[in-house]
Formats: sequence, structure tokens, C-alpha cells
Amino acid sequence: MGVRNEILDYIRAVPHSPTVREIGAHVDRSVSTVFYHLDALEKEGLVVRYGVERRIYSAERVPPKSPGRLPLVGSRSPDTRPGGPQ
Repeated sequence: MGVRNEILDYIRAVPHSPTVREIGAHVDRSVSTVFYHLDALEKEGLVVRYGVERRIYSAERVPPKSPGRLPLVGSRSPDTRPGGPQ
């Protein structure tokens, strides 16, 4: 079983949202190693981080982030017209 699966299993098993130190103690890894894996799990949308300083985590499926603002179809700036600037 991989470290990330152990972390997810622990977060899902405890009745509260654990801190990074609690997770590290359970999976027998350093805090920096747990941070590394939690960041990866967060990017995959498998955990959510609550709080800034204590960094408490919850294992919930998160919808993917929006790609942001996209240009409207068919709008171009004058420099990108076919044939180059005129």
C-alpha cells in the first residue's frame, strides 16, 4: 500500500479532520513528507485543506478547478489576424 493511500485511509477513518502532525505520526513519516503527499492529493482533488496555519485536511472529492477566463470564440486582437499586422 502506498503512502498516499495510507494517508487517505487515515483521514477517512478518523472522526475529525486531522492535522499534518497527526497524519505523519500515524503513517510514520516526517511532516515534510506528509506535506508533499498531501499537496499531490490536493492537486488530484482527493483532499481539501482547511485553515492556513494548522493545515487541517478532509478527504472529499473536489470538483476540478475552472480553467479561468477564456477568450470568446472569434475574438482576436489586431496583431493576430491572418496575414499578420497591417
